[in-house]
Amino acid sequence: MKITCCIASRGRPAALVGVVMAAHRLKSGDHPVNFLLGMDNDDPDIGRVISILEGAAPVEISTGLGIPATRGHIENRMLKRAIEEGADAVTFLTDRTFIITPQWDTVMSHAVMSVPKRVVWWACPEDPGCVIPIIPRQYAEVIDCTWDQGVHPFWWSDTYQQEIDLMINGMPSLKINAYYSGARSTTNNGRDFKFWLDVFIAMRPKRRAQAKVYAEHLGIPWPDQTKVEDYFARYDATLAKRCEEFEKTFGDERPPSEAYLRAKANAELLLSDEGN
Repeated sequence: MKITCCIASRGRPAALVGVVMAAHRLKSGDHPVNFLLGMDNDDPDIGRVISILEGAAPVEISTGLGIPATRGHIENRMLKRAIEEGADAVTFLTDRTFIITPQWDTVMSHAVMSVPKRVVWWACPEDPGCVIPIIPRQYAEVIDCTWDQGVHPFWWSDTYQQEIDLMINGMPSLKINAYYSGARSTTNNGRDFKFWLDVFIAMRPKRRAQAKVYAEHLGIPWPDQTKVEDYFARYDATLAKRCEEFEKTFGDERPPSEAYLRAKANAELLLSDEGN
């Protein structure tokens, strides 16, 4: 099974190199594994990262044109490229997700072959959430390699797709028996957490419509949604209570970027449209 590890990163070259090398050194060697690094074209660390990793691991760099893109735009670009280059499974690591399970690629391969139509997730001893996805080729093709909807400037693409997976397949989400670990720190563009939660909730009808289309393409009968909707309600309430905590723990105190301001303006229009 050909596996591509996609990693979007900016301003953390040491961590990025460490994540790549940990994954590279702990793989089994039984599956071709390559690394696709999503970086902004103006990132001054690109040359340094390439010079360190060139020859040490099978690495490619994916950059875009224009002003720096959001993580979601970078992820879509990387997913499309990975599938075009023949990946059977794609995982979105980050520059904090240090793999700690030897032969993790074999574990991943078995999981994807067992459930080739749904997203599965890495496990983490410090984080119970579903935040690091593993995307089978079949699912990537059904969603046309559009993992992120281009609305949220941080975090939410994984939760968006987790909800779609639960709508299609029912509870619970599935995690593989392979682990990553790593301390979380400031989230690039992480601010206005309650606002972005409201945007996420407002987009749930769109997710439901997308999930029904994907289920049809995947040949999966639409399941009863009662337990799933109960879970969503609890999730919304829990996150609403934690938004102030998120601001203190992960908030980006730098002036907002142009990309962030553009994303927020577009999201405000989306909320306005939803309210009418």
